[in-house]
Amino acid sequence: MTTAERSRTSSKSPFDQAMIDLETGDLLQASEKLWEAVAGALASIAETRGWEHDSIEQLYAIVSELGEETDSPALEDGFDAACHLHINFFGHQWTKSEIQDRAPRIRSFVDLIEEMH
Repeated sequence: MTTAERSRTSSKSPFDQAMIDLETGDLLQASEKLWEAVAGALASIAETRGWEHDSIEQLYAIVSELGEETDSPALEDGFDAACHLHINFFGHQWTKSEIQDRAPRIRSFVDLIEEMH
């Protein structure tokens, strides 16, 4: 199994774990797992296309490129939601409802990226 295949296979696993963490009240882990789902999906498609994906700037560039291909606002919306939640890792604490509100946008993002493979 290639790295891209592993990333594609595992991109929903962090999402599923995030939902468990959210229900048990571990909001920091839930928000970080949602970020991991998005970053994993982007890494997967980037590897299949030979794109660099080692920095947040490169991830933004990937989202921009894919957005031009698909003309789908769900890409920017999902990435924005994940970036918003990633801030929790650096000390900000979003509420459970703020995380829950962004989870469907992140799920849509991951699903859309997987469809593009």
